[in-house]
Amino acid sequence: MAEGSAETFGERPLVRRIQDVLRERIRSGELSPGEKLASMRRLADDFDCSLGIVKQAVNTLVAQGFLRSSPRRGVYVADTTPAAKEILIVLPHLEIERLHLALTGVRRALRHTGYRISIHAQADTEDEEIPAYLTSSQIAGVLVLLPSRGDRETVLAAASGAALPTVVVDIAARIKGIDTVLIDPIETSRLGIQHLLAIGHKKMGLIVPVEDARTITGIENDVLESVRRQGMPADRIIPVHVERAREDYEQAWSRAQEKTEALLAEHGDITAVIGIGPQMTLGAALGVRATGRDIPKDCSVLGLLGDSSALQSFSPPITIFDNPLVDTCEHATIRLLGRIDGYDAAPGQIKLSAKFVERESIGPAPQ
Repeated sequence: MAEGSAETFGERPLVRRIQDVLRERIRSGELSPGEKLASMRRLADDFDCSLGIVKQAVNTLVAQGFLRSSPRRGVYVADTTPAAKEILIVLPHLEIERLHLALTGVRRALRHTGYRISIHAQADTEDEEIPAYLTSSQIAGVLVLLPSRGDRETVLAAASGAALPTVVVDIAARIKGIDTVLIDPIETSRLGIQHLLAIGHKKMGLIVPVEDARTITGIENDVLESVRRQGMPADRIIPVHVERAREDYEQAWSRAQEKTEALLAEHGDITAVIGIGPQMTLGAALGVRATGRDIPKDCSVLGLLGDSSALQSFSPPITIFDNPLVDTCEHATIRLLGRIDGYDAAPGQIKLSAKFVERESIGPAPQ
């Protein structure tokens, strides 16, 4: 191959590929601490690329702590690679309060372990190359929260290729061969609906966010099917869709309020409104109040899958069925620590039960 003509490997720069190969040889022990690396020219021949590309890859690995350069003597595998003491957390776009809960669970598990938290907020791209932040020798393991399709195709593939222990917190068992701790929106929603039916509500609205590909787009179909399988009357639940586009995320509650008002104007016999997520729930509560109905005397309001200070301080405070995000992330981190320590059982799944937080916004259906 001609000099300078091998700057890409498929869709990825060849320099990245060389880094990955050398890094994996070091991590696997194929290249031992203190061992001298082959000459730059020999590596260029091995990888069939230019000398400049090899030098760029090697210099990066020196900066990351995998290699050390000795003037006039050559490049060696680091004698003692610094102990990897960082847990990398790849975050989705979550409400700040939900992020706080997730990190609370992580910190609980990491107490007294000496591990630090490194946070990366993953961009919404599905064609990102293998992320550079996964190349640090300091990373001991990776925790991915609610991965998008792009995350699954880049972050998880890169973590696997780098032999990094990885655990995912997700809403469904969508990834084979990876430890997963599940947040189950369907079961949580079913429990909330079941609770309202049990106290006499015969018709209710379901305020559903759309344009949220990471989490709960289309959830109403799964919820209604789950309700039917339990023998409950799914035809009593009227779903309403609310756009929750990211570029205007903060106004989602306002759109949910408008949709709730319209729903109650069309269906005056609704006695309960359910919001999926804190933004939808807040909008539902504001919509009910805007129609002049008393909460919960005339119409109950129930939140699913997410609490917030706005729901807690609303008058009356909003009852929720929530996934235990703190416990979920704590379990996921404990599982990750086990992987780091060499726990080698087959990857599995953990599903935690929903949490009922009873406040004052629901009551028996009005007679």
